[in-house]
Amino acid sequence: MTRFKLKAAFLGIPMLFSAAGHVEAQTPPASTNGLTTPAQSVGLFVFPQKNQTAAVQQQDEVSCYAASKQVSGIDPNHLQNTTVQAAQSTGGGVKGTAGGAAGGAAIGAIAGDAGKGAAIGATVGLLHGLRSQQKSNGQAQQQAAQQTAANQQAQINTFKRAMTACLESHNYSVK
Repeated sequence: MTRFKLKAAFLGIPMLFSAAGHVEAQTPPASTNGLTTPAQSVGLFVFPQKNQTAAVQQQDEVSCYAASKQVSGIDPNHLQNTTVQAAQSTGGGVKGTAGGAAGGAAIGAIAGDAGKGAAIGATVGLLHGLRSQQKSNGQAQQQAAQQTAANQQAQINTFKRAMTACLESHNYSVK
């Protein structure tokens, strides 16, 4: 083993052997100013297939990003507002009060004081109705938040498909 190969092996530098027998360290293309590339910003991994330089890859990514925005109508940095409104239920306290009063009156009639039973039943029914309403509203808000997130992810996926197609047409492997 040559001296260079031993040093590279000990340093853990990944290597490629070219057809001419030369050893080259494989490094990912550098982004400008240490920032993420346009493809990285949307979660795509781009690898040159025709030995494009890092500068050429950066230019291709910038142009594909712009083209993908235009073709898809989606800007990943400014997603369209697709907030789903949660349907809020109302009247849980009134419904619970009425139901509780009716049940309490029936129980109170058996015990000998329908009015007192109705008042107790109405109070219990009110609390139960309000609790049920809060639970229902909480579930509706959670479902709305999940739907909003799913809508935004669908927009990003559409943009990624457009950008992948563009980059692949410029001889890049995209994952």
